[in-house]
Amino acid sequence: MVTYVAALEDVLAGTVYEGQALEAPEVFLATGTLFCEQLEAGQSVDAVLTEYVETLTGGPIDAAREDDLTMAGGVLGVGVVTMCPQHLNTVAASR
Repeated sequence: MVTYVAALEDVLAGTVYEGQALEAPEVFLATGTLFCEQLEAGQSVDAVLTEYVETLTGGPIDAAREDDLTMAGGVLGVGVVTMCPQHLNTVAASR
């Protein structure tokens, strides 16, 4: 999904993750799809993001770097907009 990868690269510009969605788009697409599936199964946005960030960093979400949080939020936000827009209200309500 070219739109997904391009939009995600825009979000990740200036972070340590810049360029990674272009290098491994299948990883980021799979993660975006997973987030959509988790939301579809009824998981909260906070639970989805917390689990992902803690798995990504190997530590608590409170200790995550800003770049890690930006990447997680970007994958979720761009994924919802491009792959599962039926969850836009769920994400908006969690802010």
